Amino acid sequence: MINPLIWFLSLEIIGILLFPLVFIIFVNLPDRGYSICKIFFLLLTGYLIWISGLTHIIPNSFLSISALILLTIGSSIFIFLRKRCQIISFLRSEWPVLLALDFLFLVVFMIWITIASQHPDISHTEKPMDFGFLNAIFSSKYFPPEDPWFSGYPISYYYFGHLIMATFAKVTLTSPAIAYNLSISLIPALLAIGSYGLLYNLIRLSNASRKISIAYSLIGPALLLLMSNLQGPLELAHAQGWGSSGFWDWVQIKGLEGIHDSLTSFYPNDTWWWWRSTRVIDTLVEGSSIDYTITEFPLFSFILGDLHPHVLSLPFLILFLSLMANMFFSSYESRGRWLTQNPLGFGVTALILGSISFINFWDAPTYLLLFVLFAFAKALSEVPKEPSETLLLPKINAIRTAINSTISQCIPILILSVLLFLPFYLNLHGQVGGIAPYYGPGTRVFHFLIVMGVPVLLSSSFLIRKLPIRSIFSWENRTITISIILVSITPLVLWLFLKIFLSNENALFVQPHTNSVRPLIIALPCVVIMFLAITSSLKLYKMPSDQVTSYLLIILGVGFLLLMGSELYYLLDSFGNRMNTVFKTYYQAWILLMLVGSYGIYYLQSNKPKKLVPFLANKLWISLIILIFAISLYYPIGAISERKMDAHSPMISGPLNLDGLRFIENSDPGEYEAINWLLDQRIEGPLLEAIGEDYSDYGRISSSTGIPTVLGWKGHELQWRGSSGTILEREADVAEIYQTKDSLRFKYLLNKYDIKYIYVGIREKNRYREINLEYQAYLQDVFNSNSVTIYKVLPNKDLQRQYN
Repeated sequence: MINPLIWFLSLEIIGILLFPLVFIIFVNLPDRGYSICKIFFLLLTGYLIWISGLTHIIPNSFLSISALILLTIGSSIFIFLRKRCQIISFLRSEWPVLLALDFLFLVVFMIWITIASQHPDISHTEKPMDFGFLNAIFSSKYFPPEDPWFSGYPISYYYFGHLIMATFAKVTLTSPAIAYNLSISLIPALLAIGSYGLLYNLIRLSNASRKISIAYSLIGPALLLLMSNLQGPLELAHAQGWGSSGFWDWVQIKGLEGIHDSLTSFYPNDTWWWWRSTRVIDTLVEGSSIDYTITEFPLFSFILGDLHPHVLSLPFLILFLSLMANMFFSSYESRGRWLTQNPLGFGVTALILGSISFINFWDAPTYLLLFVLFAFAKALSEVPKEPSETLLLPKINAIRTAINSTISQCIPILILSVLLFLPFYLNLHGQVGGIAPYYGPGTRVFHFLIVMGVPVLLSSSFLIRKLPIRSIFSWENRTITISIILVSITPLVLWLFLKIFLSNENALFVQPHTNSVRPLIIALPCVVIMFLAITSSLKLYKMPSDQVTSYLLIILGVGFLLLMGSELYYLLDSFGNRMNTVFKTYYQAWILLMLVGSYGIYYLQSNKPKKLVPFLANKLWISLIILIFAISLYYPIGAISERKMDAHSPMISGPLNLDGLRFIENSDPGEYEAINWLLDQRIEGPLLEAIGEDYSDYGRISSSTGIPTVLGWKGHELQWRGSSGTILEREADVAEIYQTKDSLRFKYLLNKYDIKYIYVGIREKNRYREINLEYQAYLQDVFNSNSVTIYKVLPNKDLQRQYN
């Protein structure tokens, strides 16, 4: 348990030393980037070691990473010497908020360390996959890292988040098994300080005092880290036996059928009941799912503990939004001179924007759109007013000028962001085959409100309060209003056009029990809110007092665009449905709308109306928010408590620990000893192990050591590579290696995959009944303990030629 202290102190010390660098970048933010300093350090260090490792000159080692960190700190110290008066003055005046940020980071980090240490096992869901990436990167001498479940090929996935965590683990001398749980605890801590800092900056820029800003900024971390969707109250009602059988049939959530037997249980008795909160949106016909979706939210992700890209990306998305705020509130003109006036900002923007797709590719379109909208809003505000404001032509010219300015700013940054990460794109082979209209059952309004009701309520309440309805529909602003209306309804019109003119046989996705109206019930309000938000943003940005509102309304508009898009379209992938589409878009929308809603609570509470009816309405609204937040605490308390009794793997007796592999010592001591032996020997693969089903113990040796195997989880490799031919061939070859009695064929297959070691444990014996390895002359028994034997392949270069 000394490792959490090492991580905390390392991030604190390096973050402070790196502060002068972010100080000169985030010049337009009241905290000067202190809240995202640690996040920026992790990103910058990860990128430097990745790009250096690609050269095959600078290795991925402790010394290399340390040298790069020292180089970065040296640059920061140089900046400090030049700007020391400004920096020292800032620290003296702003120390209360800096202290609050560090204290918040420590508290959240230690809370999640405690939660993770109660059950650290890397044993279920997609933890083995994420652990495999972490180990493969950790053990790679150069980059790109080899796929631990597909030897001979680089990882074909967006793995930059894993690389960032592996890099920090390596430089702090932390083993991957412990670094996994430290990482899953570090993400919420970084998200907490990042969201706190972003909210603090926005509130301060709204002319609030430091004391008010420090207090209200806690709303952001509270909502993002503690808030669940509204499925928790349903769990409580069902556990108490409330509601008739007919009511629960109407609710239509799997696992909440009928009347509960026990009337005394405060929490459900079934294992992993908290999983149901992320499987709400579905259409059930005779108990079968025809519109199965995933609707995660950050709290669930942290409790689950998968170190997946959508979780790893969270702090870095806040970093990007902070960077956009810095650009949005800057005094630089975007019309062609921003690149030359601010070259450091240009480079940092390209780096952070480019890293988003490498961390989680699904986030890239959303945050690229945000970047473009922020740039357009700023450019439009800088267009000089024409003499005649009532004529249509000057307004059209203003829009054209703003578009040209946006293009001149965004295209160079986009090109550089791609070039900075070009090696990643060259090795990426995904399963997504495009975008298609969705004509499935659609989302029930009740399910939508259960999942997204809280962020929708909070964000739209802020929009309603700040809506400049007269200016939006004024004759003077008709050009902008009409233009945004046309852009907003285009996706909907295209969807309707295809629905009307495509027969069911030619439609891209049609299912039985489809409700033609249901998708529009959610999509149409989303279009209206999106239009109002973007139009209001462009109108309000021209007023300095409303620039923060403008910034937030752009975020709000994109959030509702995501919600609308998942009703009308879906991404074509190997699943053949909109499961992943809803998963990724709702997750992003949750983050964006919760950030807007956090500021909205501050705004509505601190700007109370004076008239009686609006004043009472404001009080009622605040009371409703407090009630919702209190009710939502049912979920985290119960879910975290139930997590301790995880039935998927045995609990470890004794003191708390963070070693994600310790559970194997109880279930299979021989395997645990074998994994440690492989790690101690630092052998180079590939290593052969049995192939089995996804989401199982198969592939554990490669994922736990980073030593690549011929084939791991088949379904995941199919998603990452998009072709089953090679996968099926590898599966057959592995079975033949374990079972063949033909020594020449045996040696040929070993050479084909360059196999260095063969692992034989319980899974191999169960999967391949007749294993004949002890009779092969080309193997040497190098490890034997209980149920496990490891063979080393002896070299024989002439045998393959003889066989051919």
